[in-house]
Amino acid sequence: MTYLDPQLRRQDEKVALNDIERGRGKKAAVLAGRTWGELKRELINMGVQKILEEFGEQRSAGSHEG
Repeated sequence: MTYLDPQLRRQDEKVALNDIERGRGKKAAVLAGRTWGELKRELINMGVQKILEEFGEQRSAGSHEG
């Protein structure tokens, strides 16, 4: 279905992308021997940890420069 309103058209694209990502995630979860929910939580935690480490290192380096 095609909408004339660009906002609604973008919503359709987001839904389609979410469906694709969910399908790929479920396939990866099966390969990893986990459920999609377990894999998703693990990936989120890994990403959060990486960000905290990167920004923590930057803050530590910045505080020593004084």
